[in-house]
Amino acid sequence: MFMKMMKNLRKCISIKHLIIDTMVLLMLLLSALAVFYNFKYTLFENCDRIELTLGLLGKASGSFLTIKDVGVLVSRMDDETMAFSSEMTGKAGYEGKLKPVSISASNPYILNYYPFKMIKGGFFKEKNYENGGKVAVISSNLALKLFLSCDVLGYSIYIDGSKYKITGVYEKIVSPVNLFSLDDKERVFIPLTSRDDYGSTPISEIFIK
Repeated sequence: MFMKMMKNLRKCISIKHLIIDTMVLLMLLLSALAVFYNFKYTLFENCDRIELTLGLLGKASGSFLTIKDVGVLVSRMDDETMAFSSEMTGKAGYEGKLKPVSISASNPYILNYYPFKMIKGGFFKEKNYENGGKVAVISSNLALKLFLSCDVLGYSIYIDGSKYKITGVYEKIVSPVNLFSLDDKERVFIPLTSRDDYGSTPISEIFIK
């Protein structure tokens, strides 16, 4: 198993280095500031990915990458091979129950890059993204904490004060392959375009396969 993983890694890494370096150069030109970045090749059981994490050193001065900048890359690539998100801390809850969460405001393909599986409903669709739909996908753990059940499709949840409709529930896939890649963040996924300030929201992560 390990040798197979290493073989796949060697086969893909040279091409993906070129892709990620091109992405970085383009992003730096677009943003016209010295953002710091790092990339890592993460091998999950069901997917390979490269993750570009953008440092927001220029956020205070208004210098950071936005959805408009990322759109240049999206127009040059197959949408379903690329995802991006703006991850921020916040609170989500229902009827006064508020829990700290990591809000991942993203495009519809972000789930392809996490070791998660849907157990109820589905991830938000392209039409939700295009229309700025107030829909959310939450974890089974958060559903149990808030509603004492995972049967929560159609329920309302407040995320940083805004009302969203739950369209899906996911759970983490834990395996020896991705055990050390998982983190303990309680993520809530929403369309980036559902935020009133989405045009100026800093993009913090970009993923490609």
